[in-house]
Amino acid sequence: MKKTKKFTILILVILFLCACNKKEEYKINEDILLTGTIQVKEIIKEGKKAKVTYLELEKAITINDKTISKIELNTEQELKNDTKATIKGKIEDSGNLSVLDLDYIFSVTDIDNVLSYVNSFTNGSFSFSIPANLIKICTVREIENGFIIYSKSNLEVGGEIMTIKAVTSSDFKELQNTNIQMEKVKSDSKKTIVIIYPTSNEYKEEFKDEYEQIGDQINTIKNTITIK
Repeated sequence: MKKTKKFTILILVILFLCACNKKEEYKINEDILLTGTIQVKEIIKEGKKAKVTYLELEKAITINDKTISKIELNTEQELKNDTKATIKGKIEDSGNLSVLDLDYIFSVTDIDNVLSYVNSFTNGSFSFSIPANLIKICTVREIENGFIIYSKSNLEVGGEIMTIKAVTSSDFKELQNTNIQMEKVKSDSKKTIVIIYPTSNEYKEEFKDEYEQIGDQINTIKNTITIK
């Protein structure tokens, strides 16, 4: 009787351990949630520096019978290194998109931790910040001497809210003689920081509120601009 009881307990322990170690299986192109720690690294690829963002999974998963402990993130927005988050998105075949040459990438649609998003931006001429309550719906792209802020949901039709750019004094005078909608923010002896607005609204009607929500905060963003 005692041997039977011990054997039963042993079987239960084995079944429990197997259940704990079982890896969740996921399919391609399904909307899912993955939890882990965001990692942002610079690597050398083909002799050039490249930035890669991936999720170190809290729990390993299985995709097509392959065990995955980390997955590269495909997102328009810059994320902070070493932040924990639950991310919504779809697992996709990587094609040529993977910096790490992984088989799969995770296309991000939402992140629960707003502090995972980078909301301060800087270059050699100035810096600025976007309010934390807006950063999830913004996309910021760096250009020469500046940045363009977009409405994330309106990218297909443009989505541009404004461009923040550093120009020389002579370039500023030339811009004043054009039809460009421009506002001077700050200046020193070498450069002037300007905001350039698109000549037309660039939004889909269904995402008009998001576009206007960002537009309503232009003054807030402008007040964070610091010249270097």
